[in-house]
Amino acid sequence: VLERASIDELFVDITNHCYDKGRLASSAKFDSPKGNAHFDGEEKSYATCEEGQKLSTCCMERSVNQSSLQSWRNDTTICHEEESQISQYVNEDDDDVILALQHGCFVAKLIRQSVFDSLGFTLSVGISTSKLVSKLAASYGKPNGQGLILPTAIGKVMEETKIKKVRNFGGKIGKKIQTLLPPGEETMGSIARFLSLADLSAALGREMGQMVFDACRGEDGELVKETVGALTKSITAFKSFGPLSFPALEKWVVLLATDIVARVELDTKRNERYPKNCNIQYVCEFVSFSFWFTFIPKLQHRALVFE
Repeated sequence: VLERASIDELFVDITNHCYDKGRLASSAKFDSPKGNAHFDGEEKSYATCEEGQKLSTCCMERSVNQSSLQSWRNDTTICHEEESQISQYVNEDDDDVILALQHGCFVAKLIRQSVFDSLGFTLSVGISTSKLVSKLAASYGKPNGQGLILPTAIGKVMEETKIKKVRNFGGKIGKKIQTLLPPGEETMGSIARFLSLADLSAALGREMGQMVFDACRGEDGELVKETVGALTKSITAFKSFGPLSFPALEKWVVLLATDIVARVELDTKRNERYPKNCNIQYVCEFVSFSFWFTFIPKLQHRALVFE
């Protein structure tokens, strides 16, 4: 399942692929000392891919041998690895979670390589058991790598992650939560330490309070929603610059117009659609100017230039 999160970001749910018993049986285990974790219900393996524009799924079906499966380790940063000691687990279910995450790392490596080979784009990828945590894991993989947050490291990651850096917490919700915390406390771990479910529900409402209560503990029940093939609703080109003469300004307008028209032509060819309107906006310190007109088929590049 693939969900487009923004123009340069997507989520991929590869749970079923990674939990396939045949793949688990062929997976190599981590070479780390003893660790411990406990899970309630089914855990998910998610990947957050950033800075790329295309995902090739064929790489997920390649047959791999033991040595190639282990090769993901060189490209993966395990967050707080010293506290994520994971080779021996209390029961078989826990072991399956770790092996599934390991295979998720290998799939992430194949995806990154496939995108680079096809398009020349690099990807930073985060792998973990939820959308929220995999998004955080991606930051450990920047600019061209992948990060893994294991269940045993989630608490530590939350303690050091600022509220405003977490997906869906950067706006009004994050600011509201910040007012409930003591001065100087600004991490997700602070929420878990200082605010009870009752506190959060009273301030944010029952549903939102429960969501925040779970999120600050790294628990995220939001599923990846299928959006493969979803089309953008607009095409934008813009440029910020200092004071310019009119000839220099016209040069930039022509470049922007040329870029827009070329991208519209490409989108029309790919998706068999054509835009209805074009909006032009110019803003400076003292003046704001905006107008729109109907986009005409076979629009010439200089039609967007004021003449």
